[in-house]
This record gives sequence, C-alpha cells and structure tokens, in this order.
Amino acid sequence: NSDIFLFWSYGNSFDIKGPTITELAIKAIEAIGGEVESFILQRRFKYFPHVSSQDMKNGFYEKLESELQGSRNTYYVGGLMAFELTERNSSYAMALMCKNFANRSDLPVFPYTKSLFPLQTEFQRKEPKQLAELPGVQFPDLPTLNSYLKHWGTHPVTQDRTLYSWINEEGKVTGKRTYREQHLYASCIASKLLKSQKPVIKPGDKVLLVYVPGLDFIDAFFACLRAKVIPVPVLPPDPMQRGGQALLKIENIAKSCGIVAILSTVAYHSAVRAGSVKNFITLKNGKSSARWPNLLWLHTDTWISNSRSSAMEDLYGDQCESQPADICFLQFTSGSTGDAKGVMITHGGLIHNVKLMQRRYKSTSRTVLVSWLPQYHDMGLIGGLFTALVSGGTALLFSPMTFIKKPLLWIETMSKYQATHSAGPNFAFELVVRRLESDKDKLQNLDLSSMIFLMVAAEPVRQKTLKKFLELTGHYGLSQKAMAPGYGLAENCVFVSCAFGEGNPILVDWQGRVCCGYIHPGSADVDIRIVDPDGGEELQEDGKEGEIWISSPSAGIGYWGKEELSQATFQNQLPNHPRRVYTRTGDLGRIIDGKLFITGRIKDLIIVAGRNIYSSDVEKTVESSSEFLRPGCCAVIGVPEETLSAKGISLPDGSDQVGLVVIAELRDGKPVSKDVVEGIQARVAEEHGVNVASVKLIKPRTISKTTSGKIRRFECLKQFADGTLNLVPQPVLTKKTLVRSFTTGTCKEGRTPRARLANSTPITSPRISNKEIMEFLKRLISEQAGISVSNISVTDNMSTYGMDSIGVVKATQKLSDFLGVPVAAIDVFSASCIQELANFSENLLLKSQPHLMSNPSYAPEAETESTEFFVDVSNSHRWSICLLQLLSLVFISILLVSPAYLSITTFQSLITSFTKPAYGIPWSNYIFSLALAPLSWILCIASTCICISFFGNSFLRPNYALTPEMSIYSIAFVKWWALYKSQEISSKVLATHLKGTVFLKYWFEILGARIGSSVLLDTVDITDPSLVSIGDEAVISEGVLVQSHEVKNGILSLHPIRIGRNSSIGPYAVIQKGSFIKEGAEVQPLQKVEGGQHVLNPTKLNNIKE
Repeated sequence: NSDIFLFWSYGNSFDIKGPTITELAIKAIEAIGGEVESFILQRRFKYFPHVSSQDMKNGFYEKLESELQGSRNTYYVGGLMAFELTERNSSYAMALMCKNFANRSDLPVFPYTKSLFPLQTEFQRKEPKQLAELPGVQFPDLPTLNSYLKHWGTHPVTQDRTLYSWINEEGKVTGKRTYREQHLYASCIASKLLKSQKPVIKPGDKVLLVYVPGLDFIDAFFACLRAKVIPVPVLPPDPMQRGGQALLKIENIAKSCGIVAILSTVAYHSAVRAGSVKNFITLKNGKSSARWPNLLWLHTDTWISNSRSSAMEDLYGDQCESQPADICFLQFTSGSTGDAKGVMITHGGLIHNVKLMQRRYKSTSRTVLVSWLPQYHDMGLIGGLFTALVSGGTALLFSPMTFIKKPLLWIETMSKYQATHSAGPNFAFELVVRRLESDKDKLQNLDLSSMIFLMVAAEPVRQKTLKKFLELTGHYGLSQKAMAPGYGLAENCVFVSCAFGEGNPILVDWQGRVCCGYIHPGSADVDIRIVDPDGGEELQEDGKEGEIWISSPSAGIGYWGKEELSQATFQNQLPNHPRRVYTRTGDLGRIIDGKLFITGRIKDLIIVAGRNIYSSDVEKTVESSSEFLRPGCCAVIGVPEETLSAKGISLPDGSDQVGLVVIAELRDGKPVSKDVVEGIQARVAEEHGVNVASVKLIKPRTISKTTSGKIRRFECLKQFADGTLNLVPQPVLTKKTLVRSFTTGTCKEGRTPRARLANSTPITSPRISNKEIMEFLKRLISEQAGISVSNISVTDNMSTYGMDSIGVVKATQKLSDFLGVPVAAIDVFSASCIQELANFSENLLLKSQPHLMSNPSYAPEAETESTEFFVDVSNSHRWSICLLQLLSLVFISILLVSPAYLSITTFQSLITSFTKPAYGIPWSNYIFSLALAPLSWILCIASTCICISFFGNSFLRPNYALTPEMSIYSIAFVKWWALYKSQEISSKVLATHLKGTVFLKYWFEILGARIGSSVLLDTVDITDPSLVSIGDEAVISEGVLVQSHEVKNGILSLHPIRIGRNSSIGPYAVIQKGSFIKEGAEVQPLQKVEGGQHVLNPTKLNNIKE
C-alpha cells in the first residue's frame, strides 16, 4: 500500500559523485513534503562516461536524439535512449510519438506505404499463370495497327480464329469476326470510302464515326486506317432525343475539324431521321440547342452486306503503310461540351502504347479479353479492342448499357469463357461489389482462376472498393496479384502505368491512396516526374506532392486546332532533363519508394461517383442559379474526402473520395437567404446528376484569379483547405411560398394537394402512416442530395435529385431501419417517384403487421392531403385544347384507316393477279377470295400494330418518368389521349381475335409492353402497354383490366404496373396504376388491386407474419 517515487539524475560521474546525488534526492523528497527515514542503496550506470557535465548541459543528449531518431525512417525506444526501465520506456515512447508524429498537418513526418492485405491468404499468395504463344505463332514487331491486322488476318494459324465476339444481355454470342473477316471487311469499306463520289473522300480527310456499340464500329475504324482517312469516333446521341449534350458536342466537333462525312449504320441513321420527324410533329416549344451537321451519311454495314468475299481478297495488298508521324485518329477527351479537345494520335504513338500494354499486361495469342467499355474512347478502344488485336488474342465484347443493367454479366463472362484479361473503372467494381453482396447465393459456380490481369483505372481507385471486391471474389479463384490498379490519360493514348507484374502486393499510402504504377526513372517507354505546378521545377523529395509530368513516345502531338494550348500541354521541358519533352497531365501525385500514387487533380476535370464533371460546365450552372452571384467569379473544385471530413462534411458512399465544392462571390457581400445555397445545390443536382458537398459564398473581388482574369482553382482548393476564404456572414432563413405547377400537378414545396376518399376514416394505430414515410423519404433524399426538404416533390423521379445506384443502396438500408421491415434495393431503384415508394413501403409494413390487416375498421389513407384542388383554366385555352383533340381524331382515323386500306388494296390486287390465269374455271373467284381473305386480315392486324407503334408511340407517347402527372388541358394530355384511343380501338377490334394465342403477346410487345417468356395472355384490356411489365410464365386471364392511368380533379396521373413471374391474375380482376404483383402471387377473380398496393406471394406473406 506504499506510494513509490522514482528519482532520476543525469550527469558526469567524474564531476558528480554519489553523495551529491544523495543530497539532491533528499532535497527532492523534502520539496514534495516527504521525509527520508533511511538510505538503503545507491547504484550508478555509466551511459555516457566520455561526456562531461558541461557538454551534457550544452545539449549533447538532444543532439544525439535529433540525429538518431528518424534517420532512415527508423525510431528507437529502450536501451541507450530510455535506460531500459519499463516506466521510462513507456513515457519516452509516448513523448517520441507526440514529438515526431502528433501535428496538425495531415501529412506524416515521413511518407510510407503498406500492403492493402497485411495478412496474406491463399488467394492473395497465388501466382497468376503465364500465357505462352500458340504453336507456330511468334509475336512480330510491326510499325502500325493496320500492319498487325494484315499479319494476323493472313497468318495460317490465326486467320480463322475469332478476333471479336459480341454478347447480348443474356450472355449469348450474337456476332463474330475472325481475323480474316476483319481484314477483308476493312479492305471492303476502305475501297468504298476512296471510291465515294458523294462526298469525295481523300486520304487525310476526317470522318465522324457515329455507331451504337457493336462490331460495325470496329469494321469502320480499321477501314479508315487502311484508307488513310482520319476517323473521329464520338458518343452516339439518343436518336429520338431533341438536342442534348452529346449532339451539341458532335456539332462542335464537325465545325472545328472540317468533317467531310458521317459513317454509321442504316438502322441508326433511320432512327435519327425518325427522331427528326418526331420532334417536328410533337409541337415542342423552343428551338433545339443542337442539330446534326449538314453532312452526308455513309452506311458501312450496307457495303459489307452487298460485297462478296472474293471481291475483297486482293484489295490493298501492295499499298504502302502509313508513316509513324502521320495522324492516325482524333481522340476527343471526355471534356467540356463547349470546348472539346481532340488529341492528335499518331500511328507511331498508338502502336507504341499498344505494344507497351501488351508487354506490361503479359498478353499473348492465347489472351481472352472481356470488355464492356465504350468503344469510342481510349480505355475501351485502345486498351480493349487494339490490345487484343495486336496480341493475336480474342476479345468478348458487350455494351456499356448491358453492364449497367447486369453488372454481374462481366464476371460471369470471365468465368464462362475462362478469360485472362479485362479492365474497368472504379465505379464498375463498386457496382459489382453491391450486386455480389445481394446475389452471392446465386453465383456458386463462378471460376475466376484463369484471370491473370484485371485493371482498375480511368478514375481514382478506392481502397475500400478494391479490398471488398477481392474479399468477395477470392473464393472464386481470383488472385490479388491479378489486380492491376493503373493510371492513364487520353493525351498519352491511354496507358501510362500500372502496379502489376513485379510480384508486389497492392500497396496504399498513409492516406489510403492505392499505388497505380511503378516508376523507372529515365525509362524510354514512360518517364514520370513530379513537378511543382506553379514553378515548373521537379520535386525530387520522396513523397512530395506535385503535378505529374510524363515523357513518352505514346504522347499525342497536340490538340486539333488549338496550337497555344497544345504548346502548353505537350511541349514542356525540365532543366535537369533537357533532352526530353514532357506532357502536363493536370493530375496531382506523389512518388514513394518508386511507387506512383494519384492524389488529386488541378485540371478542370473532376470525377465524382463515376461521372466526369467539368468545372466550367458546373460553374455556368451555378452562376445562372441566382441573380445574387457575380458572373465569372465562381469556382467549382473537387476536394478530397479527408479534407472534407476534417471540416465535418460527410460524403455518400461511391463518391470516389472526392466531393464537389462551390466557391462563389456575392454581388454586394451582404448576407443572403439560404435559398441561394439550396438553389445552387438543386440546380447542380438536376443538370449534372451529382451532389454538392459544400457551398461557400465569399465577398466580392476576393476569389483567386490570374493576371489575365482566369479562376485559379488550385489556389481556391488551398484556401478552402486552409480555411482562408473570405466568407460572407451566414445566410438568413426566409419563409417558403407554395407554388403549384400547372403542367405536372406538383408543388414547389414538395406537397401535392389531393382529395381524400369519401369513405376514408383513418384510425389511430401504432403503424407508421403514409405521410410519415413520405416525410422520412424526403429527408433521406435531402440528406443525400443536399437539397432542402421543402424543394423535394413527392411526384418527381428520384434520379432528378442525383440519386445513383450506390446512393439507392445506402437509402435502402436506412429505409429498412426506419420501417423495421427489410426493403429490397431493386424496389427503391425501380420506384418512379417518392409517392410510389411511400405507398409500397406502407403496404409492405401493413403486410408485416397482420393485426392491422384484419381490423375491419381500418380504411387505408388514399392520399396525403385533404385539400381538394381543381385546375382553373381560361375558356380560350379550353377551346384550343378541344381543337387539338379534333385534330388528333383526324390523326387517329388516318392511323387506323391506312392499314385497313393497305390490306384491302393488297387483297384486291392479289385477287386480280390470281384470277386472270384461272379465267374460265368455275368458282375460281370465290375460291381465291376465300383463300386470301385470312391473309388480308392478318396483314391488316400486323400493319395496324406496326403503324401504331411507329407513328403513335414514337410521336405521341409522353416521357412517363419525367411527367407522371399532367393537366387534362395540356398538349401532353392530348397526345396521350390520341395514343390511348388508337390502342384501345385497335385492340378491341383487331387484337381480340388473337386472344389465347402467342400473337397477342407480340401485339402488346410491339405497342411497348415488356412481357417475359411463356406468358399466357387472354385479355385485350391493357390501357397503357408501355407502363406494363409482365414476368415470365405469368397467367393473365380473360377480361382482366390492367389500367395504368387515373384522371382526378383535372389531373391525369400515370404509374407503372409490374406483374411478377409465375403470378396469376384471375378472370375480370382489375389491376390499377402503381400496383405491384409479386413473384408467384395470386389475384382472385373479380378482385381489385388498387394503386400502390403490392400483392405478395402467399408463402412469403406467411413468412412475414411468422
């Protein structure tokens, strides 16, 4: 029970002897109120016998510490430094940590890296197999991509091997190209291009390649290389959409590059023409912001189908190859719409980059590559298509839209075809992780052991995503050493570096940044340097952050038509490397022990949640959001997650460790309403599909600019991180006003007044009400989107507020916790609006509480507001709508009469042609009439269905996702009414004769319904086919009414109906808008399923009750 005190004295044993130490100890004890009763033992330890007391007093020990501690990144505790006592070691170690590591900076005193997986499991230790060449194949060293196509297309071993295979959504191969076919198709199209007279195309001319994903694009690209025509691949716009960013970009490219023609397919060009007709007929207000260039379209697929293989055998056999310095193609960066930059890629630079990837990826003629990446841009085009070709391997391809719909098809294809190589951006791995977590029980037979290279690049690589992906796929045989975090950019073709092939584990730095490559200073292939972005001097200190500069033969020679920008980007030199020319990447990074880590960006591009966001585009949106902001005085920057977290700003999962921050000057610097901030957040979410992490309003003339008046975004980022922005006082709150939208029937404050059902008598119950669920959902979306709750409408589509698939998963978990009932992410994702999701949630909650279901006094609340609302319009407007309805009646008449007229005239002409040879044969007229009448009737049915689908759906059908509600006095309603009446009349007159046959299914599919296989359909009363989805093997009995619309108080509301697979709808049942019939559910005859109601499988309902 005694208190023990330790007293230490340090000094020179020659100057200070034992008695002196005893006196000092006694004085120390007396100073704390103690008394020495007896002196037992004194021991001396000679640690520094050669050091005098004066030297010790002058700081010998401190100098020793400063020189020793931290040398070679090593720190010492114990022995010499702490004198070997446990207490002393402990206190010394804590002091050492505080002195050297505890500081306000996020950066450590010395940079370090560590393994992503400290404990090595079996799959992490597994070495990927090596791929040898096929027997009789030796990799050649050729100067151009075209020469490799010729070589492999005529090589006896490879010419009949499959080069490219196209896969559909079911994972089935729908098209192929062998090396020989690809070689011949390229020759065929090249010949047609150079022989074209309208327009005349010469070597060196530029053509646009506008193709939907598929093999036709590949044929055209290789043909351009063979004809020495410069291809310009672009993203194909939606042909039925009016204007749009993609079309605006095409228009700007065509003007700036002197494009002479557009290469495409017949199908896509026809869709573009149909879209133009539709936009002309649909009476859209306002002018389109973009138009298709006034150029001739050339259909390469027609040339292929009309040509014979024999005629293509000797084409271009003796043609000279392009020179390495010649421009191969223009690669437009995924940049700002108004200022797209076309990188001039040479033949020499392209083939150098592809060969470099072939060596780094260890790709051979046995390579099996899987790619869904966009074909028109660098990673999918060069890293996917060209690498497989040059290696002599094979590639399995499918559309990016297919991947978005079915992310697991990616790894399923790897397993099925024993793939060896693939690549994708970080967000793709995130989607796969989410789907694996929800569907892992369905994927028991995957085998990924064949994979030797799987790159994750194109955007910041997230440590958490990579780790989770490897944990989930490890038991499928995927090795950690097959993963290749990489870095690249369009200005260097595509590839710069990747952390693969040197036997190292996946490394991360102290901030969790993933290593994206190994540095080999002075390499002839790629020389990477870290440079001060302002001073232009190389930063040679290990771990120092700066701009990444690269010197490589792969680099482009500049931007087309932008000489000044090309000089600043591609023609840079460092004083200590005068013989090399460097490309500025605009990316920030650091090098630690020869490992490259990407830390951020100083250029305009910001990648948030898998989307390319350009500061200049968002800044225009911000400036137009409020009159209180100064034009040209706004900066949009991407801020790392750790910086935001330090300031208490959280980011949703899937933001790729970057948040969007807006810094904007106010006109007068006075406090403004908080509506300004909320307006900025709402406009950015609506127009760009991303959430703003923070908005900072600063005083006038305080934003950092260059002498020429340009925004210094890098400096703004520093000021935000340091907290040195000159902020205005906090905004004040204002009272909201309620504004009703006439066209959609929604309110600005997010509440839609409706009439309550007459017989509704809500009762007090412990359940969560529909209104409470709706308010919770609005708060949830507000939290994720950064938009005020009052600005969220319950009838708007959730994607309007920037809710992506990753955000949906997070929202699903919170909704499940709130309800106390599990909710599936797919139900949240597929809900068309907040109101529909609230109705579904309420019904799901009701099914989970049987005592509420059986209560006879309970009547569900049908609406959220009791205020009745009627649309008030002027008489002139009513008369104009009536006139439009009369015109639509004429249109309907033409739509229905034309097919009948066609079938009758066809019938009469056939009768005439058949009866002439049989003239004189008794009863011949009657016999032929009897035989041809059914065929004429079938022609009438088929042509009517096709006519309504093309001229009705294409021109009249509204966008149900954007306008689920509309006034009956709007043009949108008139168009919907005309379509509804034409479908109703034709179904009851013609389709009724198809009941009980598979042709009735085809009828409604052509009209827009989504119907699975083996569906038994025996009703024609489907009012809005485009809003109906029926699962496989469902049974819809006779007389069933499937009605996806409702008109109330002058407002037409439309909501989709989903009928699950194996479900059964009894005769004359009524399925109303917004209903969801679960898989295997049964609806009894004459039963009415009301809007928002979800009918469960009886077995599942019992499970919920249990």
